[in-house]
This record gives sequence, structure tokens and C-alpha cells, in this order.
Amino acid sequence: MPDRPKSTQSRRWTTLCRIDEIEPGRAKYVEFDGRAYSVVRKKRGDDETDNDCVWIFDDACPHAGASMSYGSVQDQCFVCPVHQWAFALNGGRNPDNPAIRLPQYPCRVFDGEVQIGQENRRQESK
Repeated sequence: MPDRPKSTQSRRWTTLCRIDEIEPGRAKYVEFDGRAYSVVRKKRGDDETDNDCVWIFDDACPHAGASMSYGSVQDQCFVCPVHQWAFALNGGRNPDNPAIRLPQYPCRVFDGEVQIGQENRRQESK
């Protein structure tokens, strides 16, 4: 019997913006592949040599659809500018009601570029 290809997943990375385009504690609105995203930046520490942390979320708040890119970072949450709904930076869940979630996407900073990770399906031989 011949070997059948098996499906595997790998991640491809696509640049959305440069990290220096985002003010620490704020977000940047980015459109890519027909979707709107908020790219959030937070300083990791007070020392300028510390690396900043970056997250990518859907831009529309699940509460009323407001653009999250006008929101801010407060403590460990990304906060909607309209009704102050908060979403954890790690996981996107609302701290008061974890059933409510702001979709979050894999991201990385590579050579100063903020990149979103997308699953890539391909066929491989055994």
C-alpha cells in the first residue's frame, strides 16, 4: 500500500507594522487580509533596554463594536475607549466575566516588525 500524505500545520508570519509606530501603552489600527486588528504595545519595565511586549487583537469590542485601537493599556488589560470594558492582555478574557473574550492572535516582533502568525496547512509525505 503506498504512503499517504499526512496533513501538518506550520505558521507563517506576516508583518502588520513596525513596533516604533506604536506608542507604549497604546494600540495601532491595522487592516490585513480583510480584517481589522488592534496591535497593542506595552513597556515591559522602566529601563529603556527592556523589550516591549506586543499583542494583536480584533479591533471591534465585543460589547458595542467600538474600535479598540483607540483604547489603552491599564495594568494587565486592554481597555475599550467607549465603555471601559477590559480584556486581559494574555488571553483576551474580560476579568469580570471570563465568558466574554476579545479574540487574540499569535504575534511576534522580528527585526522591529510586528508580525501576525497564521496557520498554514500543507501536505507532507510520511
